[in-house]
Amino acid sequence: MAAIASACTPAQAFTTMARERRGTELDAWIAQVAASELADLQRFAAGLLLDRAAVYAGLVLEWSNGQTEGQVNRLKTVKRQMYGRGGGLRFAALARAPRGVRFTLPEEEPVCLGSVCHP
Repeated sequence: MAAIASACTPAQAFTTMARERRGTELDAWIAQVAASELADLQRFAAGLLLDRAAVYAGLVLEWSNGQTEGQVNRLKTVKRQMYGRGGGLRFAALARAPRGVRFTLPEEEPVCLGSVCHP
């Protein structure tokens, strides 16, 4: 339980640093974690150091690709929902539909071969 309590302070410090975009504190935070005995946070800090420039830029720059990521996520969700059902027509229509619009395509007639039918 003591390990969890001792990990809270650096974890909260990193969260505050990220939310408030205080990238100038990144090196001090990494040094603090490296001096601690928290192996999980040390691995996390080591991962941050692998691409320190990108992490620093993410903490200080105001640029965001949130809108792009949101659209990609929406398209992937639609694709997962429609994969194997409705074919390309339904996916194409939903991918172009404005957010929040819901519609249905007419049901297709089942294909029957003898006594076996496929919807």
